[in-house]
Amino acid sequence: SADAVVERLATQFRQTASPGQIKTVSAAVQALGDSNQSAERSAFDALASGDGIAAMNMLEAYAVELEGRGENKQAADVYTKIGAISLVVDLASGLPARRKAVLLDPNSLRAFQGLFLDTITIKDGQAGLDLATEALARPGLSDRMRAWVLAHRGLVETERLRDDVKARATMQEIETIYAKTNDVVALYGSHWVGALIARNNDRLVEALTHGEK
Repeated sequence: SADAVVERLATQFRQTASPGQIKTVSAAVQALGDSNQSAERSAFDALASGDGIAAMNMLEAYAVELEGRGENKQAADVYTKIGAISLVVDLASGLPARRKAVLLDPNSLRAFQGLFLDTITIKDGQAGLDLATEALARPGLSDRMRAWVLAHRGLVETERLRDDVKARATMQEIETIYAKTNDVVALYGSHWVGALIARNNDRLVEALTHGEK
């Protein structure tokens, strides 16, 4: 299974990953195994045999090929998978792949989240805030993506900075987007930040209420 492959790779390469990261890697590995693309299935076979570096090289070559054909969204998806797999194979190689995915598909929720979460894990919260500021200034950013980026900024403001004033302002920005678009991603983002603010202030029932909405 994908979980067994990931567990073996993490042990082999002596990488420490959180349960959330393991879930992310497992999903990427499973997607490779289920893919109808021979390059991705070959990468899965390499992972299953314990050759994580070869798998990442195969995927990078495939992503470059897709990019050369102008298939940027598909290339971004492959770079996102490389970034996920790097969590248990070669952590240092993950951020460049994650960033490439975002550059190729600026409105991809998965690509941005992968880059953002790895950035605050490998670097720090300030690097995450810088990334969010950079993303929010990008021309052509969709309202959905803007709400998603703001929600991640709110994560740092609550979890790392413990700054409820900034987090509440961020939540208000997300709610303004939701009022305009009625987008479920914006709704989710506002409740996510609201739950984190409530938890920081030991209002656990309120946090749970946000989580259930």
